[in-house]
Amino acid sequence: MYALFVLVGINAAHFMDDWVLSIIVEPVKAEFELSDGEVGMLYGMAFAVPYILSGLVFATVIDRCNRRNLLATIVICWSTLTAICGLAVSYTMLFVARMGVGAATGGSSPTALSMIADIFPRDRRATAVGVFYIAGPLGYTASVLLGGAATAHWGWRAAFMLASVPGICFALLALTTMKEPPRGQHDEASTEAIPEPIGLRNAWQHVVTNRGMLSLGLAALLLAASHSAILGWMPSLLIREHHFTVATGGIAMGPISGIAGVIAMAVSGWLSDRLAFRDRRWPMWLAALSAVATLTLGVLMISIAGDSSMLTVMFAYFFAAGLYIGPLYGAWLNHAPPHNRAAVIALLIIVITLMGGVGPYMGGLLSDAFGGPHSLRAALSSLLSLNAISAGLILYAARKEFGLT
Repeated sequence: MYALFVLVGINAAHFMDDWVLSIIVEPVKAEFELSDGEVGMLYGMAFAVPYILSGLVFATVIDRCNRRNLLATIVICWSTLTAICGLAVSYTMLFVARMGVGAATGGSSPTALSMIADIFPRDRRATAVGVFYIAGPLGYTASVLLGGAATAHWGWRAAFMLASVPGICFALLALTTMKEPPRGQHDEASTEAIPEPIGLRNAWQHVVTNRGMLSLGLAALLLAASHSAILGWMPSLLIREHHFTVATGGIAMGPISGIAGVIAMAVSGWLSDRLAFRDRRWPMWLAALSAVATLTLGVLMISIAGDSSMLTVMFAYFFAAGLYIGPLYGAWLNHAPPHNRAAVIALLIIVITLMGGVGPYMGGLLSDAFGGPHSLRAALSSLLSLNAISAGLILYAARKEFGLT
């Protein structure tokens, strides 16, 4: 459990460095005179494309090296580059620094998830993955809460500087207190020799020939697109539509998203593992229910006028958005071959990150296209419709490919 605590801390630092930009969008936009589309580029192309390209490289390395040392090195690199973002004096410099952060983080999640799969047995992996992704709301909460406060007192550059500190601390903790877990120690024993890692190409073939895994990957991709758009643009919507400041927006959104997300992710993996003992269909049903609930609650959250009502619905939205993580990622881990698990995981992380970058970028482009004082509401509502497709893909995977009829 201690190793999981350190991995959660590292992942929280990842999310904090990634999403600190969301709370400082408006001052950055004003200083560099940017459109919503250009801001979306800082989320999307600047971060996601380098992340994906480096992820392709990391996918061939993770299964062949000491994962603890690799992970610590990655964290120190991206934390340093996050601090460099705070030194940017132009849009171009900030864009290039964000590219560096994206490239450095490309191997973080696949490495950590590969270690989790070797630390925990099969029947506890969904729970462990759910706990690991508690880092998402924790990191996002820290980014908007602390980033908003730092921006209010010292300017938006201080938010980047502050966000860079936790990663370095947890990297040093990993190097000095964690051990590398034996590969495949909790997987079924085989009389055959364990093959060497077979790389990204074979991992891709494994996924595309398994329609269940492919459907789950597509569902996760679409969910990431819509949810990342909400994460990236919701602070700006609070400022534009509800007249919050950067600081009060962080104070309002940080605790709500954090508490709701932590509860949901802690519950989702545990609930998925427990319900699976009663009926193997339940984990996938839970993931599909999460997709439908986030569609409904997300549109309501964006459209509602009253501040108190909107914040109440926001809590429900972030709770629902955390419910699919445990069952969906747990199913993906369980169907990945142990000797090439990191490469298969890397594929999932790559496509999720791609859409995680495209989501805010599309949100910015759609906002510019719709125009008018409420353009951001229309843009985010349009992207949330992707969740309906995700629910269908999850149910298809459960019924047709995983034998959960």
